[in-house]
Amino acid sequence: MRRIWNDKSKLRNMKKAILIIEAVLLMFALSACEGSYKFINEHAEADKIAQNVMTAIENKDGYALAALFSDKTLDSAYDLEEGMNYSFDLYQGECLGVERDPAFVSEGHFEPNNYWRQIRARYKITTSEGVYWLYFVYVFVDQADPNVPGDRIP
Repeated sequence: MRRIWNDKSKLRNMKKAILIIEAVLLMFALSACEGSYKFINEHAEADKIAQNVMTAIENKDGYALAALFSDKTLDSAYDLEEGMNYSFDLYQGECLGVERDPAFVSEGHFEPNNYWRQIRARYKITTSEGVYWLYFVYVFVDQADPNVPGDRIP
């Protein structure tokens, strides 16, 4: 007995086969990254960094602020202390709110044994005396230059 396939059943079977192949490929792609890259909740990390910066500025604590920078940045900054003192003098009032700006950028380059990941974040700080903007770039990891990441943030 000869079985006759109609066009609808061929199309349905082809769609199922494509779906299964895509699912298998997606599974392999996701499992390949599992061991190599650490998941980072970028918004939470940026919020921690902003909070640490704000705490250091409010307390006028240059050591706490400097601890947020990478060794490479600390070595290359010629006027870091002067810049911190300027920030301490500029900041006035009691903090009323810190708001992350939607202009939040996450970028990275991923290759085996050669990847980097960073964020660019901006925060609006409202105090009883005025409004300030905090902008920073934070490098989570850079395999090409391990001295760059400022990963001392808890």
